[in-house]
Amino acid sequence: MRSEPPRKILDSLELLGAWPNCLYLLKGKEAMIVGGGMSWIAPALEKQFTAMDFDFSRIRYLVITHSHFDHCGAVPYLKRKFPQAKVLASAYAQRVFSLKRAVQFIAAMNDRMREISGADKETGRLNLKFD
Repeated sequence: MRSEPPRKILDSLELLGAWPNCLYLLKGKEAMIVGGGMSWIAPALEKQFTAMDFDFSRIRYLVITHSHFDHCGAVPYLKRKFPQAKVLASAYAQRVFSLKRAVQFIAAMNDRMREISGADKETGRLNLKFD
């Protein structure tokens, strides 16, 4: 996993995550994280959040662009990290996430990617489970 510091795109926009799995932090009076990434990027996100001078209590939304396993795997971690944030997704994604087998598949694919990437060693202390 290639972890990097947050990358400023604009004063109000930061690129987060680890290549090739990235998220965006849109900063304003109310902030949002766009993209749900995969769970293996959680250690990189932890480091990035620690390095940033930002009031994370302003995060109001976690926006999931779509329900593919590689675009929503870090959402359980993000929701626990920012419990005040509301998860936003399309009606179709909501239907997918209501299916037990779909959630099991998403979780299994994220578990496997953590194994393949070696991130399991770094994610042990983080709760990445889909509840």
